Amino acid sequence: EADLMLLHFGPQHPSTHGVFRMDLHLDGELVVKATPYLGYLHRGVEKLCERLTYVQQTPIVDKNDYVAPMTNEQALNLAFEKLLSVEVPRRARWMRTLLAELQRVASHLVWMGTFTLDLGGALGGGATLFLHTFRERELILDLFEEITGSRFHYNTHTIGGNRHDLPVGFDARLRSALATIESRLVEYEAMTLHHAIFIERTRGVGVLDAVAEMIERG
Repeated sequence: EADLMLLHFGPQHPSTHGVFRMDLHLDGELVVKATPYLGYLHRGVEKLCERLTYVQQTPIVDKNDYVAPMTNEQALNLAFEKLLSVEVPRRARWMRTLLAELQRVASHLVWMGTFTLDLGGALGGGATLFLHTFRERELILDLFEEITGSRFHYNTHTIGGNRHDLPVGFDARLRSALATIESRLVEYEAMTLHHAIFIERTRGVGVLDAVAEMIERG
C-alpha cells in the first residue's frame, strides 16, 4: 500500500453534495479501495434542537435531507408522538402517507437528474435528463406550495397531525400532475436504459457479488 495514493474525496466535492466523503486508495487511475464516511451535514442540528421545544424542532430537522423535508418532518413527529402516546387522526395519517409518497417521487427525480449529470453531463445525455427531471419535480413542488405556502422547507407536520389541510380541488390537480409525470417516463428510459453512453458507463460498475448471484439464480 505504500505505492498507493490516498485521496480524500468530499464532502465539499460537488459530486458528494455536502453530506458524504470517501478515502480513495488509488493505483494510478484504478480505485483499489474506498472507505466511506457518512454524516457530513455540518449544520449543528442536534445542538440547535437541545434548546428548542418539540414543536420548534420541525423546521430545523426538515433541512437534514434538503430534498426530502416532508419525510424528515414526519419521522421527527412520529418519534415525539410515540414518546407522548399521542394518537394521530386517520385523515392526518392518510395525508402524511400521501405527502411522503409525493416527496419520495420528487426526491428520486433529484437523484436521477443529478446522477446522470455527474455521470456524463451533455456527453452522456445527463444535462438534458437533469432538466427534464427538475421539470417534473416542479409539478410536485406546486402541489406542496398549494398546501403549505412553501416550495422547499414546509414546516407542515406537527405533533398530533398536520398544520394544513388539503385545499379544495387538490385531488384533481394531483391526478393531473401524476399523469403528466407518468407519461414522461418513456423519455427517462430513452436517455438511460436505451442510451449507449449511459449503459457503457454504468453496466458492470459497482456490482455486489452476492446480489448478482441471487439475480442469476432468479
